[in-house]
Amino acid sequence: MARILSILFLIPLSLIGQENNLSENLISKEFLTRKGGQELDIYLSRFSSKEPKNLKVINFLADAFYQELFYRGMESPKIEKKIKEEDPILEFSFSYGGLFGGPKKGYKSLIHHKRSVMGATRSRTLEELKSLDLISIYTYNESRSKLADSTIRNEVELLMFVKSKEEYFIKYNQYKSEELKFAQNLIELNLIDESTYQSIENSYSNLELKGKPAILSYSDQCQIINLHDFEPNPTTIYNHVFEVIKQLVPNFNYSDLQIILKELEEESDLVEQRLEVSFVANNKTYKNEFFHDFKRVRNFKEHHKNDLPNKISTKFHQGINKYLRDKGVSYRLHTINIKDSRSVYGQEKIGLIILNEEQSKELNQESYFLSDETFDNRFNTEGIEKILQDFESIGLFSHLTKEEFKEGRLLLESKDVNDFNDILFAFPKIIVSFDWETGNLKNPYQELTNQFGLASRGVFNPTNIKDNFEISFDNQNKVEYSFSFKNKTYSSYLDMQGDWLDPKFMAIIEKSLSENEIDGKFQFCYDNGQETGFIFLTQKQREFIESKYPDLIVKYE
Repeated sequence: MARILSILFLIPLSLIGQENNLSENLISKEFLTRKGGQELDIYLSRFSSKEPKNLKVINFLADAFYQELFYRGMESPKIEKKIKEEDPILEFSFSYGGLFGGPKKGYKSLIHHKRSVMGATRSRTLEELKSLDLISIYTYNESRSKLADSTIRNEVELLMFVKSKEEYFIKYNQYKSEELKFAQNLIELNLIDESTYQSIENSYSNLELKGKPAILSYSDQCQIINLHDFEPNPTTIYNHVFEVIKQLVPNFNYSDLQIILKELEEESDLVEQRLEVSFVANNKTYKNEFFHDFKRVRNFKEHHKNDLPNKISTKFHQGINKYLRDKGVSYRLHTINIKDSRSVYGQEKIGLIILNEEQSKELNQESYFLSDETFDNRFNTEGIEKILQDFESIGLFSHLTKEEFKEGRLLLESKDVNDFNDILFAFPKIIVSFDWETGNLKNPYQELTNQFGLASRGVFNPTNIKDNFEISFDNQNKVEYSFSFKNKTYSSYLDMQGDWLDPKFMAIIEKSLSENEIDGKFQFCYDNGQETGFIFLTQKQREFIESKYPDLIVKYE
């Protein structure tokens, strides 16, 4: 009973059971216009009187201020210019499709014209939320701190913060119960025992929520690494991380850890930075290359000073999982994302945990929480070598130069391989992959037709390719497409659907192969939800793959 009373105490007392003219108070305080007050009354009438009224009001205000931000920013900037600047305006950015899905029809002019939405009245807004008993003293004090250190820069951010805090207080018992249920599940997964669960349950302080990463850290199979005090130096950070991994992974006696930073020069203000991490274990070198960060090299603006370098990536551990696949063990190293103000992946802390396949599937139910890992030991070092030999024996690489084949094999050494397509994508002119929503607005059909020709190992060699996509883009509903093959012209008028490609262009290519009795077809073999991929196979090649590696094709048909 004492715990329940402590939570009720956090709800502003003047709102318990209160059903009065709160909208009039918000109008008189110059929060809302008369229209805004009417909309609030309509909004509140949808809910039961048993639900906390202050949270419903805050939800409404957060939404209304958010919509007003778009309205004033895009349609009526004069409103903000007339408001007296009580607080200094801090730089921020916003975009459509945010927390509330972008502007709503009719959701404008709800906020009083003397109330800023861009930061000029943020301190007074907090004080008046308190005076109206819409927030607790806990929320008020935390909000004041956030305003003082400029974490909260405007009224929209303020209302979103107080909304999250009030939800926290009101739903604390529910949230804590869910955390303890999660901890109970860890017992069933053999990640903790009963005594550890009791330690977790007894360790909660007043109004504390731990979060899943902290609960997982009670397991002997998990470690949380705090990167807060580390400078963004990859060599220092990854040397530390590998020492932690050594404590988690049984008999992981690595040596010769190398961290190499690569910068890919492009004609852009930003340079892509990649890291290659390598180490030696069991007399074998394991490499893994992955994205690290973007570094600005030109066109610096004042706000770019706040762009902090990344400290760690979510892909750095794949070399270790290669090592585990080679050992044939049933577990993999996973990363746990601990989100912070910078991103859902987080840069101040990262979790590491050893999980078997059952544990991984059970815990990986939430987006951006746990890394996805493969438990298919076919793609260990020995298995990849055997797959390459088989593919080579049926002629899949026959059209590649020795240099192209050698570069592909080198790329595989530092690549994370989870399926057959990961192997084939290491080599050029094998899989033709593309997005049906094309980025090439000049000649996408010509470009892809040439790529299909290169991937056919010389049997499909189209010439005189015509593609008037660019001409048709703005003012026609058809695209003239044609090519010559075996002394015959194949042509069609494809549908112009903006930047979306018409699948009929592939039907024309297949028709040309069929009419000329070419032994082979472009088989659908890849789909990642955005891009699709095709591989050219003769009848014998397809039969071999279906008998030995059926999931390369059948999986995607």
